[in-house]
Amino acid sequence: PLTFSLSTSKPFHIVSVDASVPQDGNSDLHQAEQVYTLPSRENIEVKFQFSIPDDLDGTEDRQFESDLIIRFDPKGVEQRFPLRAHYIFPTLEVKPSKPRRNVDAPSDVLDFGMVHVAAPQKLLLTLTNPTKVAAAWSLDPESVKGVFTCVPISGAIPGKGVGLPKTQEVEVTFAPTSADVFARRLKFIVADGRGISLTVEGQGTVDETTESALDRPDPWNMIQGS
Repeated sequence: PLTFSLSTSKPFHIVSVDASVPQDGNSDLHQAEQVYTLPSRENIEVKFQFSIPDDLDGTEDRQFESDLIIRFDPKGVEQRFPLRAHYIFPTLEVKPSKPRRNVDAPSDVLDFGMVHVAAPQKLLLTLTNPTKVAAAWSLDPESVKGVFTCVPISGAIPGKGVGLPKTQEVEVTFAPTSADVFARRLKFIVADGRGISLTVEGQGTVDETTESALDRPDPWNMIQGS
């Protein structure tokens, strides 16, 4: 028979050990350096848990590595089984639902152009979750004050499964109150993840002959960042 002990290191933990033959002590409770004995053709099942480190800072994806150490008695020979965990933070991408023609427009600015004070204009944005984890988002309250409004102002987008990433549309309305230039930064906050933002701007007018810039679509690049 083989006699050995099991151990690992944070952020991985041994939750339970289940042997196919009875062991001395309680093999269902992980204990430091508990010794196990397996006769020929028997097996043992080890259940692990990954615990999020308390000192985890930032929102960048992290890779964690450790080993399950199998130490055989009596000579102390070790065998190591790699343990890996990829900790993913949810994030969002945003782009207009309908491309526009103005290729010279900055990639992080959504320009409504000239909009009559009596004829508010709307534009759809598409939020995309490219990650495998769900992204719960909300708009910074300061982003939706004044002449720019959004519907909805919060939501949840499932993680990417098989096929294309999941999306959600947000309707942005520009309702100028005077013949002035207006601008605001829309900040999409992602719970426990990476947010994203873009600037919306437009100019109010009282000129009845002015055609809204929304009637002249132009292509937009995907906007990423926070």
